[in-house]
Parts: sequence; structure tokens; C-alpha cells
Amino acid sequence: MTYELTIRDLKDYDELEHCIQMSIPMNTDTIFPYDLFYLKSNLFMLWKSKCLFKVIEYNNRIIAWGVAKIVAPQIYNKDKQVTQIIYQCSNKGISAVKALRLFHTIMIDWAVDNRIGRCVTSSTRDDADVFYRILEKVGWIRKGGILIYLLDNPNYEPSAIFTPPVLGRTAQSQSLQFPGRLAPGDGCPGG
Repeated sequence: MTYELTIRDLKDYDELEHCIQMSIPMNTDTIFPYDLFYLKSNLFMLWKSKCLFKVIEYNNRIIAWGVAKIVAPQIYNKDKQVTQIIYQCSNKGISAVKALRLFHTIMIDWAVDNRIGRCVTSSTRDDADVFYRILEKVGWIRKGGILIYLLDNPNYEPSAIFTPPVLGRTAQSQSLQFPGRLAPGDGCPGG
């Protein structure tokens, strides 16, 4: 029997609660402690907003979840980027590697669909170097403590490894050209 990873949108509040409970044992860091009420309310608001909020299943069991959103974080220009807010995975080994790559591939596809030219991700975990090396192998570039994926990257192939049918990708969104800057009002969310 072969089991595959699947990625989909978060279904309901019970699933959100499951994701939070799954993540608590992984977050015992005293430098970045969490407030459970604050965490739940923020994640609920992110889920209800236009963020990318996905769960990844292996053998019909949620093993990972992640959230990304479109932001304009720079004070010196209006460029937007897709930034990973949180990514959590309870598995280890090859399924964890595949889940990490799957979420970040979908994050890149979402950037393409929204005409955003850059994705940013990072990790605060003790094993962050493993996280970075896995993504560097598929074209992410390390810049200080973050990883950046530029959509003019020649290694980018839309959903190169996984093509979930729920994405509804079109040929038009796969061949977008990205100008140096995307101005507000040019079709970008929030613009």
C-alpha cells in the first residue's frame, strides 16, 4: 500500500484546534514562549483572512500545517512578498522533508497566482540548518537568517513535485512575467 502526502485548506475550527494541540509539544522554547489564547485568536484571524492556510496529510492524518501571507515589509519600497508565518510538522524523516517541500512549493505557486515576485521563510528551531538545507536544494537562497525564493529563479517549475487538484492553476498564472516592482492597484491583493 502506498501513502501519499496531500495538501488542502484547513476545514474547520476543530481542525485548527488539532493543529495547535499537535504543535504544543514541539514548542517548548523559553525564548519564544507562547500564550495559548493569543495563539488561537491570531491563528483564527489568519484562517479567516486571505492568508494561505494549509494542512498536509499523510495516510489521512494531519502531519503538518503552515500559514503564509502577503506582506510589504520593507520601509524603503512598496514591494510585496509572500512570507511564511508558521510551519509545523510532527513527523520526522522523508515524509517531513516531503511535507516541508510541498508546503513551500504551494507557497511559491500562491505567489505566482497573486503576481508576487518573492517568497520568504525562516525557522527559529534548533534544527533550522536542516530546514534551510532542504529548501536550498530546491532553489531557495539563504540571506542571513532567512531563505528567499525569487520567482525569476530558473529552477522554478510550478508544483514541480506535487500537483494537488485543489489549486485550480491556469496556464496564464504559470507563465507570468514579474516586473521589478508591483504597484498598488495592479491586481495584487491588498493593493
